[in-house]
Amino acid sequence: MKKLAGLVSLVALISFSSAQKAGAPVTPKPMAVEAFLPKAKSFDQKVVAVQGKIIKLKFKTSKKGNTYTTFELSSADGKKTVNVYSRDKMDPKLVDGMVVVATGKYSVEKKLGTLVFKNEVDCTKVAGKPFGVAKTK
Repeated sequence: MKKLAGLVSLVALISFSSAQKAGAPVTPKPMAVEAFLPKAKSFDQKVVAVQGKIIKLKFKTSKKGNTYTTFELSSADGKKTVNVYSRDKMDPKLVDGMVVVATGKYSVEKKLGTLVFKNEVDCTKVAGKPFGVAKTK
């Protein structure tokens, strides 16, 4: 019986390791904006899932013709926010006031040329990553 239990544990460990090596996306547990912000610095350059209400939703096109989407995720009381960005257009069914989970790479500060972006989740789709925005139920 001990050999069988050991064999089952070994198979489970190998399966988990294979999934990790194969690049299987690991989706983090969603956190509300108000729970995320106090420990945001510890998530710098890591994949996060942040839940909040969409405010200031904008579908834009850059001077070079590239489309992108920006919005803020607001806490339940509306006093705290996290910025969200995605290259290309996100689902046009997104609207201000909708509660969503934004999954992507978090940056305390990101510099692009002369521009500086702070407190931002980049939800741009990346192959093998669980990035994106999903409406909550």
